[in-house]
Amino acid sequence: MTLCGECQKKPPSFDRIIAPLRYEGLCRALIQKAKFENQLHLLRPLVAITAQHILNKGIILPNNWGVVPTSRQSLAERGYCQTSFICTQLSRSLSSTPIQRIQLQRTLDVSAQHTRSKQQRQTLSHRHFHIDQPVPEQILLIDDIVTTGSTAEACAKALRLAGAKRVTILALARTAE
Repeated sequence: MTLCGECQKKPPSFDRIIAPLRYEGLCRALIQKAKFENQLHLLRPLVAITAQHILNKGIILPNNWGVVPTSRQSLAERGYCQTSFICTQLSRSLSSTPIQRIQLQRTLDVSAQHTRSKQQRQTLSHRHFHIDQPVPEQILLIDDIVTTGSTAEACAKALRLAGAKRVTILALARTAE
């Protein structure tokens, strides 16, 4: 595994990120339409590519899965959580054994990450997330996109503070940055 310069200076709370697609072009358009135009079905081909990537690479995933929770405001506006949809679709494709769902919750809402600058995103803290149940040692945390890694870091830190030893981030896509 190769770490970027920033991660070499300050190691992240997560162990790795699996994100087989670049957040650009058609991939970006599909994710945006799914999130902001109520077209969740457009995530299915991206989930299928992600599942195939995991199978082709022989990646072994933990059985304990959580999702990056959608803010209350976004949930009220959209009526759904796209990361829960991704989790459900992936579990159907990948899990030969039942997965255990970990319920990470937002404790503090901030404006949507896509509306914030990189500096603003980096103020997201583990205090924005909470978990009310015992945390297993290994967790797979599902998100749609990894941009700056701030959300992944905040969630992973909250999970580690709750007892997780290894946190793997699985996203459909990541930015080139």
